[in-house]
Amino acid sequence: MRRVREALNPDVQCIGTSATMATEGTLTARNEAVASVASRLFGATVKPEHIITETLQRQTSDEVEVTKEALSQAIEGGVPSTGDAETVKMHPVACWVELTLGLAREEDRWVRARPITLDEAAKRLSADSGQPEERCKGYLQDFLLAAYRSRDRNGKSLFAFQLHQFISGPNTLYATLESEGKRAFDLSGQQFLPGDRDKRFYSVHFCRQCGQEYYPVWREASPEGEKLTPRDIGDRSYDEESADFGFFCFDPQQQWDSADPDKYPENWLEEHRGELRVKRNYRPYTPLRTYVEPNGNCSHDGVHGWFIPGSFRFCLHCGVSYAARGRDANRLIGLSGEGRSSATTVLTISALRYLLEQDRELPADAKKLLGFTDNRQDASLQAGHFNDFVQILLLRGSLLAAVTSAPEGYLTDSMIAQRVFDQLGFDKAGEEYLENPNAKGPGRRKAEETMRAVLGYRLYFDLRRGWRFNNPNLEQLGLLEIDYEGLAELCEDEEIWSSLPFKALAAVSPHGREKALRLVLDTMRRGLCIKSRYLDPIQQEQLRN
Repeated sequence: MRRVREALNPDVQCIGTSATMATEGTLTARNEAVASVASRLFGATVKPEHIITETLQRQTSDEVEVTKEALSQAIEGGVPSTGDAETVKMHPVACWVELTLGLAREEDRWVRARPITLDEAAKRLSADSGQPEERCKGYLQDFLLAAYRSRDRNGKSLFAFQLHQFISGPNTLYATLESEGKRAFDLSGQQFLPGDRDKRFYSVHFCRQCGQEYYPVWREASPEGEKLTPRDIGDRSYDEESADFGFFCFDPQQQWDSADPDKYPENWLEEHRGELRVKRNYRPYTPLRTYVEPNGNCSHDGVHGWFIPGSFRFCLHCGVSYAARGRDANRLIGLSGEGRSSATTVLTISALRYLLEQDRELPADAKKLLGFTDNRQDASLQAGHFNDFVQILLLRGSLLAAVTSAPEGYLTDSMIAQRVFDQLGFDKAGEEYLENPNAKGPGRRKAEETMRAVLGYRLYFDLRRGWRFNNPNLEQLGLLEIDYEGLAELCEDEEIWSSLPFKALAAVSPHGREKALRLVLDTMRRGLCIKSRYLDPIQQEQLRN
């Protein structure tokens, strides 16, 4: 502003807008506070009388008396069934709603009333009408909907909803160590079940792959024997080899067996005298059979489960395994593990989908969402997160639709890019991706070919095992299965296997060969160790050009 004045005009007229700058005190005090801030911001004197605030107008009739008797009779008479806003304006409850929930008188002018909850509004209506509070609450709900549906001659609602919703994370889930159907749950972080101090609450975390629940615990000695006490998932012993911290997992059906080598990850096992056994360095971390009572005491009167010493290394239910180092919070997820950016993005997309797909009230130019932030960096991060999330959803949604609608029942590498291209609608509309949507002939064909190649690259890149803990790909979610053409025939071809220098492989069954090969191929593929034209550096350079 200073530079504009020096270069162009010393008497620049500054105009500023603000959503909320001052909320406390009288209207005059608020205007003085706004004028003070504006004067410092613009470097020029802004007088309080030059602050313009909104001008509100009462909609209901001021001729209707809002007395206790009138309100009581109106509630007894039921909610008006007419959809005419002019008729509803004369209703005593409509006048009460506007003067209580909508408007307030301040310094001889109408201002917005402070928002209150429906329960608080029902209490006020009960006090003003003499009717029971529960009846007032139900009546108020029905009346507000009826007033919203009523229309004036311009098609506007009498009362438009202005909802205030404060959304916060779900916090950590806590549960008692009891069998399914008996355990109690809590979100407030209490230590014991109210009224029963023999039942302790333990935080619950879930396997990101299958959803199996685990309870972080300390394993301690007590006069009664061993005991499991609650532990924060980030707390651990300084000695990694210590067995006093770990996780508890319920297994009332005793489906898991610590003596079965097939239950352990492959890298945990070694062959000894022709049999598989757990390696010596992994034995301290093998799950221990444990019976636990609701108070944490370990005894055979409790529910059967397994205590997993140390860090979380593999899931007893789905078998997914992790390296020894790393944070347990990245391997197991709680209810509040979605992240603020992810939560904001999902809420935003939900609101926009409703506005654009279901809402029939607002005009097209009013269907928008405004976001406010006090930090440019936060805004950039959120915008980038939103755009990235939408792009991933489009890509995965089109891939899922292409696989589902494939006449063959599957997609091969040669056709996947074209089918996804079609599902995105790019075969009909070019304005979504073409610099020149009206292009025809060879230019159009080359652009389409490039777009298909870019889609193929992004599809392969998204199928790698990455860091998106809160947004796993379709294969990790179990919505997509990737197979290898000709793998079964290869494993059954005895001539090939007998000609290999490793003669022991010829003695392995075709099923065992296929299982081993799938593990190797899946690991290579998820690391993008694939020979594909979409991942060829020369091809990618041509695409960029």
